[in-house]
Amino acid sequence: QPGLAVLRIHYTGEMGKDMAGLYSSRYKGPDGWKTMALTQFEAVDARRMLPCWDEPSRKAVFALGVVIPSALTAVSNMPAASETTLERQRRRIVFLDTPRMSSYLLALAVGRFDTIQA
Repeated sequence: QPGLAVLRIHYTGEMGKDMAGLYSSRYKGPDGWKTMALTQFEAVDARRMLPCWDEPSRKAVFALGVVIPSALTAVSNMPAASETTLERQRRRIVFLDTPRMSSYLLALAVGRFDTIQA
């Protein structure tokens, strides 16, 4: 029978370098070269990072969590719901669920970012 369902999948993937899906990028800061991880999903590159119906007309709610080195910052479409300190100088950040949206709108950036609180 039709009804509500929840699908949870744990998976790992590779970070690319070709500015599609989840990829790494380098930039020069005042104290040398830095690396950050970014996403670029438009229009059908979300499938490079996560299993999904990667079609703009298909919509879903995304629940995103990341484990990163403690010295880095992670930002996404939604604010962090929780942060947990882990061993080996890492932390887990779980973001609030997104509104129902197309996969190409999901965003994640991890790096050494300055932040401004308004």
